[in-house]
Amino acid sequence: METILITSKTELAKTINQVMDERELKRSKKANLNSLTIHQVAKRLGRAHATIKKYADAGLLKTTKDGRIPEVELERFLDSK
Repeated sequence: METILITSKTELAKTINQVMDERELKRSKKANLNSLTIHQVAKRLGRAHATIKKYADAGLLKTTKDGRIPEVELERFLDSK
């Protein structure tokens, strides 16, 4: 564990932002390992790319900020059908 000495509000804000950025980076890397592109989902389901895109746009399939579909979301979608 790293020791951090904070002496001002500016340093505190900077440290908090750095920690949050690192956390978000780890989270996005983990999400990308367990997620699929729209094209990959279309191939798995035997549907057209446009169909999967419509599902995502309609909110039937939730996507990440970068447009990927988490595997758990795909499983949820398949279970609901």
